[in-house]
Amino acid sequence: MNLYSRDGRREGDNGTSKTITGEALPKDSPIFSAIGAAEELLSYIGLAREYANESEHEYTDKLKRIQTIIIDISTAISRNSKVAIPPVYTK
Repeated sequence: MNLYSRDGRREGDNGTSKTITGEALPKDSPIFSAIGAAEELLSYIGLAREYANESEHEYTDKLKRIQTIIIDISTAISRNSKVAIPPVYTK
């Protein structure tokens, strides 16, 4: 998608963004809010994991597992999936 007109002015994107599946949704869609919240949570957990790793804390591996689960959830949200999250992730 070319965002620039022939005279070099930016034309914009009509207020939409695409999901991982290529579906165009409004930028204010709850899906993008959920993905953003998940990414922000991932960054905080990553920071906590780094501190835990430096101090050789027992939660380092648990934090890594939590990050992996959140990535899976974020991917499911991005795919706009209507499938249930496997029970192994709900415990």
